[in-house]
Amino acid sequence: MPGNVPVGDASSISLGAMRVYIGAVGSTPTTDIGYLGADGLSFEITQETLDVLQGTPQARVKSFVIRKDVSISFSTIQWNLKALEGLVAGSYVTATTTTAETLWLTVDPCTRESAIRLEHDLACSTGVGDAGKLYIDIFRAQPTGSVSISFGADSVHEFPNEWQALIANTDWAGGVITGGAMGRIVYKAPLP
Repeated sequence: MPGNVPVGDASSISLGAMRVYIGAVGSTPTTDIGYLGADGLSFEITQETLDVLQGTPQARVKSFVIRKDVSISFSTIQWNLKALEGLVAGSYVTATTTTAETLWLTVDPCTRESAIRLEHDLACSTGVGDAGKLYIDIFRAQPTGSVSISFGADSVHEFPNEWQALIANTDWAGGVITGGAMGRIVYKAPLP
């Protein structure tokens, strides 16, 4: 029998991929971007601090967060020009026929803002409503980095996505976020 086993709730253990939804800023995203690449998705919160040091020898008496970044990165593996449109500044999609679309790459320097929702079912989710779900909501995001698609003969084509959160003053229901926020994480515990 193993020793030193911590007490916990196994129904709250999380594993596996997430679904990514994208949409217009100001409303809950509902467009599922489709299959993700083998590396899944990365959600990162980084903080840079400024330390106040006092005394001899100097010792830290307080730290202030002077920079905070929230970012998401993933790769998709489906051809979806509407998803690429959100990644490339100044681009837009036109439907040329009922079965074909065209992504126009213009010289407009303005990045497009989108709302992003990441959704995950916990391993022991009951599948009843929102119980056993994790949501990460980014109210305003803009793409960063470059789009580089490799056309290799022995691999699935992947479309890299990198997004940076921006400060939002309202949530998707139009509610005011006092002081602004870059997003939220909502955990809905599984039903017993």
